[in-house]
Amino acid sequence: MKTAVLALVAVSAAAQTQSLSPTAEFNLNANAKPGHILRSFLIATPDGLTFLAIGDKQVSLTSASLDGRILHSQPDLAAVNQQIFQAVPRPDGSIWVAYGGPYTLAGEFGLPMRPATPNNEFVLFSRAGQQLKSLRMLVPNWRSESLIAAGVDDDEVVLRSATHAGSLSAQEQMLHFGSVGADGQLHERAQVKLQPVVSGAIAVLRSDGVLLLISKSTGNIVVVDPNTKCGSVIRLAHPHPVRAVALDSNSLYQRVSNDTIIKTDVAGEIVSTIHLQLGRGFQPTLLSVAGSLLYLADNSGRTERFSVPIVELEQPPVNSPR
Repeated sequence: MKTAVLALVAVSAAAQTQSLSPTAEFNLNANAKPGHILRSFLIATPDGLTFLAIGDKQVSLTSASLDGRILHSQPDLAAVNQQIFQAVPRPDGSIWVAYGGPYTLAGEFGLPMRPATPNNEFVLFSRAGQQLKSLRMLVPNWRSESLIAAGVDDDEVVLRSATHAGSLSAQEQMLHFGSVGADGQLHERAQVKLQPVVSGAIAVLRSDGVLLLISKSTGNIVVVDPNTKCGSVIRLAHPHPVRAVALDSNSLYQRVSNDTIIKTDVAGEIVSTIHLQLGRGFQPTLLSVAGSLLYLADNSGRTERFSVPIVELEQPPVNSPR
């Protein structure tokens, strides 16, 4: 992937600081069985919320209104032996869920177990838990493919494949942009090779089909355009760690600590810094935004909602004619 490095100033003169208290607090996983939550996902849309929890005893899906009123709860989306271990939300509140094959040892001496055939099937569930579409990938053992981002238009998806050369470290990464057809197959329209390999990044798909890869360690953004099959790197003047990301319209929200959100435009320039007054003991892991409503949630489904004022950039004064 060709990269053009852009040096950006991380603090804009028009950036503002906001301090917000929660306007609502609720539980999106109240009907779940007791057990350890391994991973969870939150999607906020203008129509409501979707919360998926992958646990050691069950996989549950909950949809709710924007004020937390439960509309649908499905506590047994899939059995544990189906090895659901990953999911990718779509902007409309539906969610792709990855199914793997039987587990095998990743190595000797008690190393963690991993699926022998990772991500060999993806199933799209609606907010009500209905299966809408599936995508099955059959790949050789030396190659792994994972779904990293998804859009709504034409069931657009982005998959990343990694080729290994006798070790667990990826030697090459390829991004596959395409759509999922009625036949359950990926109809690819573009490939982009990542050189150097991008790791430790959060993937977000813009509405125009451009992929953003936000580094968890620095906040730098790799912008991949499938139309030109190349990309650029936006390096921030003041790097910061990123724990979670949400994209809403042309604004990118990055959670840099438990109670601090940095709002930027898609070019990485800071618009505002948001300090949140969290409830006692609340340790959020998830972030999602719908318009002026910002949601934080932890793995168990505890959720706090904040109302974010619209930031209006100051315009330079206009001299009145004499």
